[in-house]
Amino acid sequence: MAEGTWQPMLCNKYLRSKPLSQVHWKNGDSYFWASLVKDKQDFLQFGSFIIRDGSQIRFYEDRGVILTNDNLAKHNWQGSKQCSFCHSDETIKHLFFEYYFASEV
Repeated sequence: MAEGTWQPMLCNKYLRSKPLSQVHWKNGDSYFWASLVKDKQDFLQFGSFIIRDGSQIRFYEDRGVILTNDNLAKHNWQGSKQCSFCHSDETIKHLFFEYYFASEV
């Protein structure tokens, strides 16, 4: 889907450098933007995202999102679910508690 004129305009005016998950409605914002922000939770819950080359992903800014291979697979990512270091399934539990390097840190 090609970007329309309205997409860069909304990004520049309302998102600036923040991800959608961190943007809220403020007094003075347009009614159109207010309706988008109102429906944001439904969009984030039921929508899906195409990652492509990852250049637009802000891994450290999206709250509550740790993109382990098992979480990516839940969003139709087609890559391997294995940990790159030990070949167990890569989950949050594995990376922070089960992987031998994490237990030594």
